[in-house]
Amino acid sequence: MISKIAVATTATLVSAAKERQWLMIQNQSDTPIFLSFDGTDSVTIDSGATPGIRLASYETILSTDIAGRFSGNNAAIYAIHGGTGTKNLVIQEI
Repeated sequence: MISKIAVATTATLVSAAKERQWLMIQNQSDTPIFLSFDGTDSVTIDSGATPGIRLASYETILSTDIAGRFSGNNAAIYAIHGGTGTKNLVIQEI
């Protein structure tokens, strides 16, 4: 399933906790988006949560790209950005 998420300047739920075999996330904005994969909404705009990543403008990541942070991770995913308004993020997961 492919979902488009409007990420806010406060922690935004991208995907609820579920069993995942594969994941693709794409930042479709002009602003970096920070993601956390630890199931909490403690993601920040400077470093993300641990484990967390910074997704640059228009960057796409796959679960294979972030294997050390993703492997066996079925926790909720949260995102945040430091710009204004909302920014679009696309997620596909199996």
